[in-house]
Amino acid sequence: MQVGTEPRLPSERYWIMDCSFGKLSVGDVYSFLSENTALIVHFSGVPPMSRTWEDPRPYPEDLQNVIRGGAMGGICCSVVCAGDDFTTNNRNACGNVGVIVGLQCKHSLVAVDPTDCGSSCNKGGFREVNRPSDITVPALQKTLTERSGWNEWVVRDYVVLGIFFIEPYLVWRDAGCGNSAEVASSPEEISSTFPGQRSFTFGSNRDLGI
Repeated sequence: MQVGTEPRLPSERYWIMDCSFGKLSVGDVYSFLSENTALIVHFSGVPPMSRTWEDPRPYPEDLQNVIRGGAMGGICCSVVCAGDDFTTNNRNACGNVGVIVGLQCKHSLVAVDPTDCGSSCNKGGFREVNRPSDITVPALQKTLTERSGWNEWVVRDYVVLGIFFIEPYLVWRDAGCGNSAEVASSPEEISSTFPGQRSFTFGSNRDLGI
């Protein structure tokens, strides 16, 4: 993963909300991810989460909205690693398909937690957490070593890096009449759904594949 720069200062409102807590540089966060063969992924919810927007958006509209920048105020992500569990009741992600995101600046990473940051969107459209705290390398590490199921990283002003998918490639689609249903997809179908995006998965050798 290429280490990003910090190209712009966040808005005044954003700066006031975050400057009182310690933040890691983008390079430090990317180094942690690289050392753990890990990715920050906003997964398509299983089932779709109605709290994210005024109306729930099933796959693929939920991820397309993120790709086109419709959720810059903040998204809930999980950091996943090669060798993680994506199939059992204690799986390490809430889905099998998601958008890989990076950070525009150090303030893009709002909060991290081994389980749940307790975040919500305020009236201005920014995702906030109930108990903000310093973000350190040990705090990042705990999101992997102390997670039970999936962890949570809250990210604002993200950079879209690609699409992640992994077996069993399950997604929730609109089934009509306001209902959704879980269906199996495939790498080929997923890649064709997001033209222009690079596709990534974890290989059998516990590495990152394309």
